[in-house]
Amino acid sequence: MNKRRFFLFFIIVLSVLITGNIIHAEDLGGLLDMNSQPSVEPVSTSAASVATSIVASPENKTLAPANENEVQKIKFKTADDKTEALVIKDHSDHETIEVNIDGQAFIMKARMNKPGVRKYKELSGTEEKTLIAEVKIKDNGFKLVDENDKLLWKVKISDEKVKISDNEENKNPYVLKKSEGKVKVKDKSEKEIARVKFYPENGKLKLKDKSGNELYISKDYNKLSGAIGVLAIKEIPAKLRAVIASELVKQNY
Repeated sequence: MNKRRFFLFFIIVLSVLITGNIIHAEDLGGLLDMNSQPSVEPVSTSAASVATSIVASPENKTLAPANENEVQKIKFKTADDKTEALVIKDHSDHETIEVNIDGQAFIMKARMNKPGVRKYKELSGTEEKTLIAEVKIKDNGFKLVDENDKLLWKVKISDEKVKISDNEENKNPYVLKKSEGKVKVKDKSEKEIARVKFYPENGKLKLKDKSGNELYISKDYNKLSGAIGVLAIKEIPAKLRAVIASELVKQNY
């Protein structure tokens, strides 16, 4: 092997080590045949292009560089699977919440500007428009307040239940209660108005009304979650229901 051919072989081996992939024999042979070229510069370029194509190939997706704009999504869809009622998109420094419930469609952006406080603002185009609620996060739950720091809703979380009330004392709350593999949604009079259940056989989380009619479905969970149950409490305004549901997702309830 002459010096020129050895140098080409060395470049190819180095490219393979860097990419962590094996170059196909035909690619390897093609590169070795380039010893007839007048200079080694084209070889370096070709080796780099081969390495790039390997990383980008479908069978090597896990080796591709991470996309900074990639988001994780949780979707709650209507029972007919036609409308995305609530979509929570988790970005690196904020969340986007798309809402389409009760005939209202809007988009919110949630951002934590300081520890323990997250602001939800409605978007107009790409601009943050108006404050929907400021969420103050506590060890056992969170509060929703308006721009004047007035309480909107208080959410208290324990292992078995979530209480949602419009007063500091948690009097007459709506309740999400976990019991026997389901979450019961109860109104202020403790009457069950809806129920959440996870179906492991098809991976669906379903919210049904008291008559058993399906209201909303999510395929993005692999366990029981009560967050979707908030959508059944229509006495809470749609925008604030979306905020509470989003926060319960974050609290892993």
